[in-house]
Amino acid sequence: MSYSAKLSLLKNLYKCLFNLKKKNENFNFEAPPEISFKEKLSYTKKDLEHFARLVNWNSAEIPPTFPYALLTHLQFSIVNDKNFPFPPFGIIHKKEILELLKPLKNGEWQMYCHVNRFNQVDRGIEIEIISELFIDGELSWKSTTMAFKKLKSGASKSRQDKLEMNNPIHWHIPANQGLLYGLISNNIDPIHISKITAKMMGHKSSIIHGMWTLARGLSEFKDVRLGDEIHVKFIAPIYLPADVFYNHDETGFGVFSQDGRKTHLIVEIKR
Repeated sequence: MSYSAKLSLLKNLYKCLFNLKKKNENFNFEAPPEISFKEKLSYTKKDLEHFARLVNWNSAEIPPTFPYALLTHLQFSIVNDKNFPFPPFGIIHKKEILELLKPLKNGEWQMYCHVNRFNQVDRGIEIEIISELFIDGELSWKSTTMAFKKLKSGASKSRQDKLEMNNPIHWHIPANQGLLYGLISNNIDPIHISKITAKMMGHKSSIIHGMWTLARGLSEFKDVRLGDEIHVKFIAPIYLPADVFYNHDETGFGVFSQDGRKTHLIVEIKR
């Protein structure tokens, strides 16, 4: 990550504190103002190797989730923009679609991020953010992030009937995994960093990033091809430390609690 990107991230974390009381009474959700940011991205071979180790990626190809790890400061800029209607804290990452359009390779990387739409849904507002990666001027990778801002009380169901899994793979996720991934992905939200900071934000313990869980699952799945669309639903948080089960079939995979009664993440690979 470039020096300018790190500086931008620090400035945006500082801005978050001053945006806690932002209100949206006069915001037009049907015709919102444009909110967009564009920036060249940079990384080192060491950054890429460190990321690959952290998500257990063994292929020589660049991991399909690696570009997402480089755009955190741009998404922070979006939620801190004067035209964004909500405080940045409390926005939940609910869904993600990654489109693998061309091979990821070394070159000039430029990321363009913009808010595509706001959609009123049950209990709140869904925010769609599009991120497009251009490598040497060619659109090579696209991310559609669906985030949720809760405006009404009520909890969604996170427990279910026990699932029957065929030969699930056990993962142990240590307590410091959120901190380690946060440092390499530059997503240092307090809920991911430590038990103490997570409790300050109302959680019982730190939570592993959903994008780490996705990246780790893709490393296990292995069969990811150019042209694939990776559709992800983030369903229930994984509190650290954790022991979970990974289970897959030919269409995708999921990550579940050990008792099979809670789904944390579901991924469908569309070809």
